Amino acid sequence: MRHHATCHPSRLNYGHGLCTACYHKQWKSTRKATCHPDKEHKAKGLCANCYRRYLRSLRPDKPHGPTSLKRRHKMSEEEYQRKLSTQNNKCALCNEPPSGPYRLSVDHNHSCCPGINHCANCTRDLLCASCNVQLGMYEKFKDNPDLVARFEAYITKHTVV
Repeated sequence: MRHHATCHPSRLNYGHGLCTACYHKQWKSTRKATCHPDKEHKAKGLCANCYRRYLRSLRPDKPHGPTSLKRRHKMSEEEYQRKLSTQNNKCALCNEPPSGPYRLSVDHNHSCCPGINHCANCTRDLLCASCNVQLGMYEKFKDNPDLVARFEAYITKHTVV
């Protein structure tokens, strides 16, 4: 059975005898990150972005580590490195190197294998995260001219001249 908060007896206790709203005001807002004092503490004294980076550093084989490459793209680490080398360690679209600790993503033809795992035939080139997401959106919406027109109208409506 959950106890009621001391600050607002009609509400349930979230922590330290306080309701959710009071807990966040008193405890969350006062805890600043040591990495970026202007941001809130997420965990281990780090802001949300630095904490995410910390978690990724614990798992350097993700998202496209040897097992993930093999399972999802039927590609070995050697094949990935060969493809990366032929692209001069740069994204195939924007021609920029990957930012920070991130690896380039393996792009694939979604119409061939729409699920999570793909065959070896639909693998294309290696893309940075930004280009990979943008290409995915382009492929998703390119055949819907009505939606593309609505996107353009929305951007035009909110363009500052």
